[in-house]
Amino acid sequence: MPLIHEEPADTLSGHRASSPDGNGSTQPMHPDRGTREMAEAMFARHVRLRTFAEGVREMDSLAARFPAHGRFHLLAMRLRDRSEGRPAALAGWTRLAEQFPHCGEAFVIVVRTVLRMTGRDAARAIIEARFPDGAPAMPDLGMWARAWEEVGEHARVDAALSALLENDSTSVGVGSLHAGLLRRRGDLPAAQAVLERLPHVSTDETPAAQDDAVANQLAVLRRDRKLLARRGLGDTAARNMHQAVLHDCLVSAIARRGRPPAMRGPVGRVIMFNGSLGAGGAERQLVNTAVGLTRAARAGEGIGHYHLDGPVEVACRALDDRPHGDFFLSDLTSAHIPVDCYGQIPADVARSDAAVAGIRDVLHLLPAPVDGATARVATWLRQRRPQVVHLWQDGMVLAAGLGAVLAGVPRIILSVRSAPPPDRPERDRPEYQMLYQTLLSAPGIVLTANSRFAARRYATWLGIDEARVRVIYNGVRPLADTPRGDSAVFMADFDAQVPATRTIGTVMRLDDNKRPLLWLDCAARMLAQRPDLRFIMVGDGPLAKQCHVHARRLGIADRVLFTGRRPDVGFWLRHFDVFVLLSRWEGLPNVLIEAQAAGIPVVTTPAGGAAETLIDGVTGIVLPDAISPDIHAVSAAVLSLLSESVTSVATIARDARRVATERFSLLTMLGKTMEAYVE
Repeated sequence: MPLIHEEPADTLSGHRASSPDGNGSTQPMHPDRGTREMAEAMFARHVRLRTFAEGVREMDSLAARFPAHGRFHLLAMRLRDRSEGRPAALAGWTRLAEQFPHCGEAFVIVVRTVLRMTGRDAARAIIEARFPDGAPAMPDLGMWARAWEEVGEHARVDAALSALLENDSTSVGVGSLHAGLLRRRGDLPAAQAVLERLPHVSTDETPAAQDDAVANQLAVLRRDRKLLARRGLGDTAARNMHQAVLHDCLVSAIARRGRPPAMRGPVGRVIMFNGSLGAGGAERQLVNTAVGLTRAARAGEGIGHYHLDGPVEVACRALDDRPHGDFFLSDLTSAHIPVDCYGQIPADVARSDAAVAGIRDVLHLLPAPVDGATARVATWLRQRRPQVVHLWQDGMVLAAGLGAVLAGVPRIILSVRSAPPPDRPERDRPEYQMLYQTLLSAPGIVLTANSRFAARRYATWLGIDEARVRVIYNGVRPLADTPRGDSAVFMADFDAQVPATRTIGTVMRLDDNKRPLLWLDCAARMLAQRPDLRFIMVGDGPLAKQCHVHARRLGIADRVLFTGRRPDVGFWLRHFDVFVLLSRWEGLPNVLIEAQAAGIPVVTTPAGGAAETLIDGVTGIVLPDAISPDIHAVSAAVLSLLSESVTSVATIARDARRVATERFSLLTMLGKTMEAYVE
């Protein structure tokens, strides 16, 4: 399903009317045709030039002039979504869905975003609140169905739409909607059957019979089933089209690639792939790896037992499709590491490339985002001819795995950074398990994880020996503790206003997974027992405003410093006495390692590989529960560390630095990475 679908104009604007302006005269509530066309052109220009913030201002101005014309509000929100990012724009989408209740696009985006941020139960609650009586009539039926599709309630949608068709078999709109949803899921026979049962739909397959939208929809289904049949994929595959086509393309590409020659001599060009260079832990490790390998190669130094001639390059889907998507770009450019965006390759150019000659006719049948990425990735890699492609995170394995095989890359690394997709159902995809299993059946394709926890979980999920998953711990170097920007002044003001003997801190994205509201609840509990405490929360995210409100509600706002996103994490760490992280799930949290490298004891939930970053009871405390951490247990753990003697504090700091530097050294990570490239 595309990120944003087109909304019928009649769901967003009503009859032409007038409203009084500030001078008592009237102005049209709805714009004339010229104004509407100008707005559409303005929107397209800002998208093309990627001037989203400027576009928001211009479109907001139009929306203010015509408050009843929902289309302008919708275009403004699309631009705001690109400018601020989906989580930050959620409040705006929610307001739009409330102001224009027939705007399906806004409502479905709200459901999708809440699903990813908070989970299925919260998303279901939103749908049930909007539609307490079940499936509505058209045109809201499409909104209802798409919303339930987002949370995976396919049976509910099928039952409701089938019942409507049973009661009124002439409802072409319902039939077309149902067929479209079935095709999007990949069930072509079921979609075709729905359309063929509609009255006045011809079973003639000649072009002359395709006179209307439904007939054209039926013609496309018939064409695609013929394409599948020509590849030897029958009705069983047609009922699970996306997986079947992806598997077929992978198997044929693996067969053409054959067995790559053994790696001999220095390693050549390495290309690392990730979605963006945003401010995330995986992105930081990608940058550390790319920069570390590049420096060693340019110095002619060995890395472990191997040498790298390089070069090392980085490829992303895009850097500007979400806020701060280029957060780490300067780290790479300052090291003179090339960064490219494969998403900029024109689709028609990529599809005409020889790399996809064998699958060109079925590219459109692949699941998203494989359909859009495969030709671009394969074309670009065929031109670059790397010896190693290093795919970071599940999403990039899905998007670029097939393209790397089609390009004949000899060594492909699948680098996972957290629990497998089924452990995070809001991010799971039905194709993932088959994708990993098929890729790992090919020679020269290696799976790595950054924690033993992740290695165990992926091995169990994929039904492979855990020894096949190479564990490469994150490599972390102590962060510089010098301030940047206004950080020193910001901290000095806090020191002057909130003198305290001890400081509890954290560095995290302020989202539901990291649970900053619970963190503040724990802060209030600790403050009740130790009035001399203060708290620093470094980071930004969709819950930032709620955190400020929650701190005021708890009566601790004057004891908490919210710094927002900061590039100088090391400076802030040096002011902490204890570091606390309360994540629901994790990969291997860099920030726990960095805190210990700064000599700070940590308290963490056992989420993912978090417990592997410390020595429990020596350099910090691992809480018993990651799902529902107990406030009293968190407070007790932190206060126990604060009660240590001066001598014990010094010992903890020494041990914490030792764990961080020995277990998570950058050189060790680089050496094990080279082993994965070669062995």
